Amino acid sequence: MKIIFGYLLAFALWGSTTFVYGQTATTLAAGNWGTAANWSTGSVPTSTTPVIVNNAMTLNQNITIQAKYIFNANSSGSQNLNMSSDSLIINANVSFNSAGNNLSNGVILVKSGFTFTIGSIGTGGTLQVIIEPGATMIVNGSINNNGGTFQVDGTLNVTGSYSAANSSANVTGSGTFTTTGGMNSMNGGTIFGNPNQSCSSNCDGSSLCGNTVSITPASSAVCAGSNASFSSSSSLTPASYIWQSSTTNGSFTTIAGASTNAYSAALSAATYYRLQVVTSGCTTSTAPVQITVNPLPAVPTAPGAGRCGNGTVTLTASGSSANYNWYSDALAANFLITNANYTTPALTTSTDYYVYAINGTTNCKSALVMVTATVTPLPAAPSASDVSRCGAGSVTLNATGSAGSYNWYSDALGANLLSSGRSYSPSISSNSGYYVS
Repeated sequence: MKIIFGYLLAFALWGSTTFVYGQTATTLAAGNWGTAANWSTGSVPTSTTPVIVNNAMTLNQNITIQAKYIFNANSSGSQNLNMSSDSLIINANVSFNSAGNNLSNGVILVKSGFTFTIGSIGTGGTLQVIIEPGATMIVNGSINNNGGTFQVDGTLNVTGSYSAANSSANVTGSGTFTTTGGMNSMNGGTIFGNPNQSCSSNCDGSSLCGNTVSITPASSAVCAGSNASFSSSSSLTPASYIWQSSTTNGSFTTIAGASTNAYSAALSAATYYRLQVVTSGCTTSTAPVQITVNPLPAVPTAPGAGRCGNGTVTLTASGSSANYNWYSDALAANFLITNANYTTPALTTSTDYYVYAINGTTNCKSALVMVTATVTPLPAAPSASDVSRCGAGSVTLNATGSAGSYNWYSDALGANLLSSGRSYSPSISSNSGYYVS
């Protein structure tokens, strides 16, 4: 016997039945879940039909999932959710507001930035609930975890109680897990790595040991390459300390050698840190703290400048959008000025100065650059004796006394250059004055 209906095929062979999943049902318009006209398949999806929700839906009937369901649009209703296989992806704000939800197997993924709200739930089998960093799951009721993992890297809020029935019922991750009622893992299940813990009301999964520990950074932001330093509030003894880091606030990695109640390390990228304190076999985790890293300004270009003889020299830095601080020493201890240009005092010898670029908002500094103000001594003034002749004709003037070159001029300002060289022979017809440097 073979029955074909749309794209769904079912056939019986030797007493067995095989189901082949049909085409994906996609919403066409906002409205009631149970209205066939709202679906691309022309019928309300069955439990084995893959579903994509792109329009806001009113969940006006119970939904059972045995195929991949994706919610891309906000949807809510006072109905139950039952899940026995495959996956449910929450990429919008979705609410199932009825109690009695049964989640036995499959994967539920709550994406960052969205909230998944559901009534009391019972779990079992191999259910995995993943709450991404920045995502929230709210259970308006209680969770009876009979087997399943809640990976909480975002926030899980339970207005009732949480109970783990066995060692396969666990809460993991690095996020926040709180209950208004009790929190119980006494049957072998773990909560953030802690087995056999219990709390009667208003519980926080990060402090089931009855200990409250926090970490405080010296600063919430550092300059690239600078140290981030932490201290902790823990005075527990005896205790073991485990510092962990993450670049995403998701999976945390234990930092080798970081085993005291304080920690410091140089950073090049934004990083989250947390501290786990283990005492009497119980682990308390602090809330993650993010340290942001501000980039360093570009190293300035400062080629130096010079002059002949004693006097001031103007030095210039460029190449960075930040401010420039000038110093007279290589340790940057003696501050001179904040400016792209620095004019030295009158100098008699070449002198080194130092400059770096500094961001006025973050106070991050570039590497320090040495800049030289070069003073070249003036050559000794030449000696030149007057000469004379009878009648018109040429005379030869000679300069001595300096190892440099000699320039001859017709004016005292040195504006009209006549000749270069140790000697100069003008032709004259009357008394004439000449100048040499």
